[in-house]
Amino acid sequence: MAGTLSTLPVATAAETSASRAARPQQNSPVVATHELTLVTGEVVMLERHANGFQAATVEPAADGAPVTRTVDYVNTSGTDTTLSLRLFGVGETAPPPDGMLTLSANSVTVPANSTASVTVTYHPELGAVGDYTGVITATAPGGTAIRTTVGATKDVPTVDLTVNTIDRNGNPATAELTVFDLDNGVVRQVYPQGGTKTVALPQGRYSVMGIVYTTGKVSGQILSHTLAGEPVVDLTTHQAMVTDARLGTEVKVATPKESEPNGYKLGHRQSLPGKRGIDYMKGASSPLWDHAHVVPTGPVTDGAFEFNFRQRRYSPVIRASYAGQGGALPLEPVIYADRLYGSSKLQAVDAGTGRPQDLAGKDLADKLAVVTRDATSKVVDQIAAVAGAGAKAAVIVNDRPGPYATIVPRATGTAIPAWTLIQDEGAELFGRMADGPTRINLQGIKKDPSVYNIALMAPGGIPADPIDAVTAKNSAVVKSHHRGTEGTLNGKLLTEQTWFSLTTLPVGPAPATYRITNDTEHTTWFPLSTRTSTAWTFKSARPANGKEDLALLWPRYGLDLDAENTAKDGRTHHFDLAFLLQNGTTPDIDGVEVEASADDGATWQPAKVKSKSNGSYKVSVRNPDSGHVSLRVRARDTNGSRIEQTLIKAYAVR
Repeated sequence: MAGTLSTLPVATAAETSASRAARPQQNSPVVATHELTLVTGEVVMLERHANGFQAATVEPAADGAPVTRTVDYVNTSGTDTTLSLRLFGVGETAPPPDGMLTLSANSVTVPANSTASVTVTYHPELGAVGDYTGVITATAPGGTAIRTTVGATKDVPTVDLTVNTIDRNGNPATAELTVFDLDNGVVRQVYPQGGTKTVALPQGRYSVMGIVYTTGKVSGQILSHTLAGEPVVDLTTHQAMVTDARLGTEVKVATPKESEPNGYKLGHRQSLPGKRGIDYMKGASSPLWDHAHVVPTGPVTDGAFEFNFRQRRYSPVIRASYAGQGGALPLEPVIYADRLYGSSKLQAVDAGTGRPQDLAGKDLADKLAVVTRDATSKVVDQIAAVAGAGAKAAVIVNDRPGPYATIVPRATGTAIPAWTLIQDEGAELFGRMADGPTRINLQGIKKDPSVYNIALMAPGGIPADPIDAVTAKNSAVVKSHHRGTEGTLNGKLLTEQTWFSLTTLPVGPAPATYRITNDTEHTTWFPLSTRTSTAWTFKSARPANGKEDLALLWPRYGLDLDAENTAKDGRTHHFDLAFLLQNGTTPDIDGVEVEASADDGATWQPAKVKSKSNGSYKVSVRNPDSGHVSLRVRARDTNGSRIEQTLIKAYAVR
């Protein structure tokens, strides 16, 4: 056991000049230092101060060896002084056993104008792990005492744990490991770099688990994650372990319909009986991370262990192939770019890097523009350039080896769908285009796309075959249908989507009237707002400078319901209704109409609407004896903006 010992002089309120003459002194200049080796093996560095006080700093002795500290008393008076000595010890969790802290003498005589010393010895072999405090009381003949505090700490011996990490290609790997003390719950994060890391740990039982990264040899990008490690490591001596991602097995989950992931979460839960546990989960979110791997552990019999895997899988956003020639084209969506709905067949055209000189003389109208990535240009600008030249969609080909995913600003999006393609596949595409006209089959988002929320949990260890399937028995189906978002310009349909997403539409600069409708339908699991329909009508023109918020009216309902979104039945219910524009200002409302329905919108009755002084309205609705109340609101302002909103089952009554 390792031990350390320190001392600190403590003054008392009753201290006199006589006692001060025979007490340890501090905070004076050091006039000399020398090294003293004790019989116990400790090395003591003595600092002699100008006032005669010697301060000793003791280095820890070997494991289990006693630690001794010298306490010097300085007498600056002209007569000898005898001090009686007593040592009293206390422990943080338990009193120190007899003999753990000892003094070399019960009294000491300090000659006039000189010093005298006693030693205090700490015996770590006698006590349990913990902190201990002792107070040496030196009492002068007159009864005045001076006290010196002694602090001792007994630590668990430390040993080295060396972790070597190997990626799936057999190369030294970067990793992120969690070293968890199974007995006391202490967590340490360890980050091996270059394939190895050594950490000093107290002896004990540990769980050493985490993620090993496999990176591209050229690009250096993370290609995959592997959960690996040892659930129980009994660490008593210096030890080395290897986490080898090559031993990993891919986690696979089959779904009823074709689906693809967008990242995953890997982790585990672990604890010993009656001890604090760990819940570790590492998330990896990117279109590039399609494959998660785990290294099987075998059965974990000490305590509880559970492997966890989470993933959300989507209906494919894009599938592409060469028309009439065969061969898939592995496109990855540009994040926040416009999406393709349904299918299309487009001729691919080389658009260079999208610069004006590249597009001069190119016929991109209703074509698939194949653009080479340019590090000096923004991808969003490259896409905008080919869209402006008439392209119907764009593919951005990486200009360097390795995986490639990119993003455009969410606020702007893109006017056309866009995808990325790695350099090797891009070379194949350019080669086919050079040989002759090349058409690409594009299958975008299909009608009624599916989303699978997957939680795979395996108790007792990481399984050797982490394979599962979504079935009717182990899953539930939730139907949440956005019937569509539709946009019109002066009565002409501009776009229609089957689900709500960021959309950018090219429109002219002249003033025009626009209409946006959004219809949603929820499953019966959601008892309120089971169907909604909202239509905004507004006027807009290109702003002179920068951007401006569209003049959409937004209703704000102050329904005054209880915690379960219910109101009292069979009585008139009053609630507040107000309207705001998107920029937060209050519009000049020109008219408001409200209707209520007690039969889910089959019939409607007008509600009483009264204007309030603060620009809002008080609405009065007669609640039925049971069931739900649906609301329909129409409003317009003096600038021509209108809102029509229907909420089926807006609130319940009881």
